[in-house]
Amino acid sequence: MAAKRKTAAGKRSTSGRKKNTGARKQDTFIEQAIANIEERAKKEIDDLRERIEGGIEDMSTRANQRTSKLEEAFDKRVAQAYNRLGLPSKADIVLLEAKIDKLQKTVTALKRGSAKPAAATTRKTSSKKKPAPTAKKKR
Repeated sequence: MAAKRKTAAGKRSTSGRKKNTGARKQDTFIEQAIANIEERAKKEIDDLRERIEGGIEDMSTRANQRTSKLEEAFDKRVAQAYNRLGLPSKADIVLLEAKIDKLQKTVTALKRGSAKPAAATTRKTSSKKKPAPTAKKKR
């Protein structure tokens, strides 16, 4: 009987090993399948993330363009309102500042007496030469 037990025990251990090996192979297969699924999911997530980020950039660009258009329209309307009220524009003010600077330099130079006064603005007369008087023929 003891021999039968060994054989029975031997059969049990061999079939147990086969079961363990089969379970390990099955576990390995499942782990590989899970790894493949995770990898595909990561790729899909990355693709979606890129598409979403691209869409966000497009929307941001459009929003900035529309904001710029609104600012331009607002500035134009404000300039028109200032014009109706008779207020000078920024360009007018810059031009006047330049003229004031020039006049200040001229006044300073005149006070020192070192420079000739700035040429006064005079009206130019026609630069065309008048035709020379011709002698009238006597009849």
